Amino acid sequence: MLKLRKLIIVGLLLCLFSCKKDQLEPEPIVHIEYKKENIPDFSYAGYKQSESPIPFVKEVITLFPKEGKDFVNIQNAIDVLSNMPLVNGFRGAILLKAGTYQINNTLRIKASGVVLRGEGQGYNGTVVIDTRAGSKVISAQVSKRKALSSLVIQGSTQVDYDYSRAALIKTDFVKVAATSFEIDKNPGFSVGDTISVIKTTNDSWIDELSMRQFGWTTDQYQIEHTRVISNIQGNTIYLNIPMDDQIKAIEGGGKIVKVSYPKRISNSGVENLRMESSYTSDEDELHIWSAIHLIGVQDCWVRNVTSMYYAYSTVGLYGNSDFNTIQDCAMLEPKSLAVGDRRYAFHVISGTGNLFQRCFSDRGRHDFVTAARVSGPNVFLDGYAATSIHEIGPHHRWATGTLYDNIYGGVIAARNRESGGSGHGWSGAFNMFWNCKAAISFKIENPPGAVNWLVGGVGTVAGDSYTASIGHPVEPRSLFIEQLTERIGEAKVRDIVTAKQLNSSIWTDLSRWAGNDKPLKTIQ
Repeated sequence: MLKLRKLIIVGLLLCLFSCKKDQLEPEPIVHIEYKKENIPDFSYAGYKQSESPIPFVKEVITLFPKEGKDFVNIQNAIDVLSNMPLVNGFRGAILLKAGTYQINNTLRIKASGVVLRGEGQGYNGTVVIDTRAGSKVISAQVSKRKALSSLVIQGSTQVDYDYSRAALIKTDFVKVAATSFEIDKNPGFSVGDTISVIKTTNDSWIDELSMRQFGWTTDQYQIEHTRVISNIQGNTIYLNIPMDDQIKAIEGGGKIVKVSYPKRISNSGVENLRMESSYTSDEDELHIWSAIHLIGVQDCWVRNVTSMYYAYSTVGLYGNSDFNTIQDCAMLEPKSLAVGDRRYAFHVISGTGNLFQRCFSDRGRHDFVTAARVSGPNVFLDGYAATSIHEIGPHHRWATGTLYDNIYGGVIAARNRESGGSGHGWSGAFNMFWNCKAAISFKIENPPGAVNWLVGGVGTVAGDSYTASIGHPVEPRSLFIEQLTERIGEAKVRDIVTAKQLNSSIWTDLSRWAGNDKPLKTIQ
């Protein structure tokens, strides 16, 4: 990879680029430099924090299509494999040979180390069709339809808080990208402890954002950031991952609490499949809405999966699902009304450290999106949204620390949505939009006292976000790849991204592929 120059963001209020946008030369690629301590480090997103590639797990069970028995056969195989012993974190893979499988219930992977694999995401590969359209399990309530998927990797959403290991943050101002702060006491924290760093907002914060009018209250905005203690010196706590939001004493300050996730599962995945939801018309709403959900998992993956006809999503992350990778996936031809609560192709409802890369969406409303109070780092890298209907970006209620890196779409936004939805208000802060292209427009705004960054964006721009090199892409081409290279080295990065991603845009390749045969990275 060509040696990429660094981008410097220095502090004026929260950030200021080393060269103002009106001083940049009008050349196709603009080289700018950065100072990493002023922006989040997004490189920790992904399976095993992107320090290891997704493994190829050995197949131990092979299945063929069998009319009328596909669901029972697949679920039985999952259950049998789930009871096998773990060997180095894995139990094995189930191979679904090419052909068409019909299921009439949700497939559930509920153990660590289980992989469900097909023989291709094209029409001639492994096609799994959910046949439940019009059945009694399809609720008339939208919220229940959103909760139903064809397949789920499901651990537990249980979080245990050890309040005997809790302390107030004493530092008056913990900045974005901070890796340490002082606490008022140390009741027994140890290096290696998982903690929740909680932004404990007060009325002053709500009022500074002018959100009281939209129903925001402080008890709803005790915002958690999961981290691991990497070092302790006296009452100073050091974090394994820099902060992606700021904590100010005058806005309520913060605290830390030791936490654990005792029943979360890991090292399970779904790969190389084509999934379809049966339907009766283009606006049919009474069918299965989502292909795959990840709930209460860590270090899992979905790769090389194409979904067709689902109303809501290809992959959604729920229940504190952290450090997962979703790659080479697509959502095609959604069947639903094109209105609210539909077509969130790739989304994070709850989770930190998740990487979505080389994904394609067609006719989505929110193709690449985070939900309320989702804290980062999360990354959408090299994504293509064709015929995007609504907005890409943080959707509502203060999602922080997401990198939208080389995303193509219609409208790309981070803004005050005010009374939209049920009082969405400020959708997010400290989100980075890097070398993105908006076919319609960017709508990026800065919340009071905070910032969203738009760097190298191509398209019409509205809003008062911090901008640099508008109309001209910048180098480094990818901020995620640059930060990851700095952290683990170029040789290891080559295991995480494709060779072409190291040097150039892949939007043309994604649009040509469009979720069919010959993905940009095959499973090996």
